[in-house]
Amino acid sequence: MKKLYTTAEYKKRNTKRAKDRLKQQLLSKEKAKAKRRATDGVPIAEQRERRIISQFESLHAPSNFSFVENTVAVLAYLERIREKINHRKPVLINLKDITNLTNDAIVLLLAIVKNPAITKGVPIKGNYPRDEELRKIFQESGVFGASSSDSEHKNYILTRQNKKAEGGIANELIKRATKIVFGQEARCMGIYSALMECMANTCYHAKPQQVGQETWWLTVYHDQAHNKVSFAFIDMGVGIFKSSKMSGFRDKLTSFFGITDNRDVLKEIISGRKMSSTKIPYRGKGLPNIYRGLERNYYSNLKIISNDVKADLSTDKFERLSKEFSGTFLYWELNNTNRWTS
Repeated sequence: MKKLYTTAEYKKRNTKRAKDRLKQQLLSKEKAKAKRRATDGVPIAEQRERRIISQFESLHAPSNFSFVENTVAVLAYLERIREKINHRKPVLINLKDITNLTNDAIVLLLAIVKNPAITKGVPIKGNYPRDEELRKIFQESGVFGASSSDSEHKNYILTRQNKKAEGGIANELIKRATKIVFGQEARCMGIYSALMECMANTCYHAKPQQVGQETWWLTVYHDQAHNKVSFAFIDMGVGIFKSSKMSGFRDKLTSFFGITDNRDVLKEIISGRKMSSTKIPYRGKGLPNIYRGLERNYYSNLKIISNDVKADLSTDKFERLSKEFSGTFLYWELNNTNRWTS
């Protein structure tokens, strides 16, 4: 054995092995130093949070994070979140690089991440935008647990799980919104009617086995720069065109007028022109009444998104979506040109 250890071949191999080990040790030391430098001055709690976050799959949100402006991209993003959840992968909702944000995207995001039936116990975390203004909007919303320290709250996110329309909530929101926009508490019957219709309609847009358990979300946001208050309402049911109200109605529209496109169905629901001439019944006056509120200038910029349709009723533009939204979303704004009474 002694002779083996003294051969040139063994010495050469042993020297190489020793050099490789030394090189690996030096690399490991450098990595450790670099790691320590990266955490120098960082509190222990933050270091622990970073380690936890590193285990999450980071999903970057669209730069224009607005459901009303960038509908398909936001739907695609939410679809990616749900795919990761279905594969039991922890998700980091990464909002650092967004450049635009509207409150409708916030309420839609909330409706997803706060729903146990969707998240299925999979951990979900999020971060805030780098942009200070957008960061402030998110912090005021309380999406990721933080909230504004301002005692005079002007932004609200509400949720309920029932089929009752709550007039007290509607009245309180209107009082606060009118005080912001008009400088005094006022009555806005059009907004009151729209809120009550939205709350009541939630039960019609639910799956049959979920009636009485459906959840609606409402966010109210004050845009100080333009002195307007926006309302965004969402229910996560099956949507307008798959709801119980549509039973038999679509068949008759197709039979009488050949209407099959949901854009045309929505136009007919709102206007009722063909229905009134042929006595085709549509159970429910919610959407027609909400549209009349726009016509009477109770509010502005009314939009509806449901299933494969996006409608801007202020400009009479109806768009077919390439990605479907399984729910119903309504949005409108109150500004100082709208009608009100003291």
